[in-house]
Amino acid sequence: MLATCCDDRTCKVWDVSNGECIFVLQHDYLVQYAEFSSCGGMLATCEDDRCSIWDMTSGECTYRLPQYESGECCAFSPASPLIATAYTGDEDKEKGNAYIYNTVSNQCIATLRGHTQNIEHIVFSPNGNVLATSSEDYSCRIWEVKAGECKYVLEGHEDGVSHIVFSPNGGMLASSSADCTCRVWSVESGECTLVLRGHTQGVTSCTYCPNGAKLVSSSDDDTCRVWSMQNGECMAVLSGHSSGVYHCVFSPNGSLIASASGDRTCRIWDAVKYECISILDGHTSDCNYCAFSPCGNYLASASEDSTSRIWSVAGAVASQKEETISVQPKRGHTGRVTSCCFSPSGQLLASSSNDRTVCVWDTSTADCVEVWRGHTDEVRYCTFSPICDDVLASCSADCTCRVWDMRTRKCMHVLEGHEEGVNHCCFSPNGALLASASADHTCRVWDTSTGQCMHVLSGHTDSVEWCQFSSLFDQSGAIL
Repeated sequence: MLATCCDDRTCKVWDVSNGECIFVLQHDYLVQYAEFSSCGGMLATCEDDRCSIWDMTSGECTYRLPQYESGECCAFSPASPLIATAYTGDEDKEKGNAYIYNTVSNQCIATLRGHTQNIEHIVFSPNGNVLATSSEDYSCRIWEVKAGECKYVLEGHEDGVSHIVFSPNGGMLASSSADCTCRVWSVESGECTLVLRGHTQGVTSCTYCPNGAKLVSSSDDDTCRVWSMQNGECMAVLSGHSSGVYHCVFSPNGSLIASASGDRTCRIWDAVKYECISILDGHTSDCNYCAFSPCGNYLASASEDSTSRIWSVAGAVASQKEETISVQPKRGHTGRVTSCCFSPSGQLLASSSNDRTVCVWDTSTADCVEVWRGHTDEVRYCTFSPICDDVLASCSADCTCRVWDMRTRKCMHVLEGHEEGVNHCCFSPNGALLASASADHTCRVWDTSTGQCMHVLSGHTDSVEWCQFSSLFDQSGAIL
């Protein structure tokens, strides 16, 4: 899914595979920011001085944070049901505050006070234990999430700090500022380890490559720069844009860099040779943002022309000109898609839908190769066995799970026993067990070879939304 926000007071959620709009989320004011939760089940949107949480299975707003506990930026924790927001209004008593909210209890669990001007950016560390904020007051702050306390004040910039990003291992924090520099900070000590100088105008964004060895920055000086994180030296200047560059990002495998510019284009750069290998031309106004899909096959761009475009990266690189995705499957879902997952080999993609089906797609051709029918209500989730492409499980609002065999193209087992809809299911690491989580307040553990229920896990006092086996001690699924 792709989320876009616009001056028309809406946020739209799109199906990337076919370009169709799934949800139109109506707001009362201009929507300035949107972010998905790590699992994709929730979307947070920021308008004026208010943040709203939306359910991505129904498109409904589940909660609106109080006015002074939300603003123009927010971030979901990658490891817990928390969201951090920053107040960006004019009330002096609230200015510079950030808030941590529990999305399950809808309670504010911490108020982070210390910044003296509005917060520009907020981000959790990869493990979710630490939160970082940057501000117009020229500083960044590192906060302990559990304690809700400021660990370090990072001072040194001489102008507002617009963007911050953690290194992939969470050990370092990079900040970009209107003072024309980036700085790199140790999260453990709070010390500035590198000052990256070279840009001649304000730095608008910065991003680490996947292994953390390099950082790319974008600037109003029409360039991007690539920096070594070992010694802070500038490894390359990416020149070619004819206006300020607002955003830059590495591809998931680190081989490409994408940049979005006020010259109405995005560019794709070779991250080894530092050459421009494609110019994505088609927007009619400034390009503000760009992002690679998790697999790196597509690039999304957002523009002041009120559109977002999805580009085929392989096609754009091969032709060195714009190529937009246009997928018209011969068959597929007729309703809203509720989940999707790749097979272990990556050759197949399965998707579930409120049309009561599970579809299996060939990832190389985008063709639908199988449609599984049998559920009598919305299919809420589907997942492949972690050990092969041949076994797939699905769970449904019809109170059942089903296990499907890709070789025989038949349903192997119908897992019955839950008394209300099943929200989620997952395989054990060795594929021998399947766990299911239900609105009937229980989890069940099933033998995938026989379809028999082995355990009923009772104790929850409300709907069980998610379940996951631990692989820390062994692969048998001893802990859930």
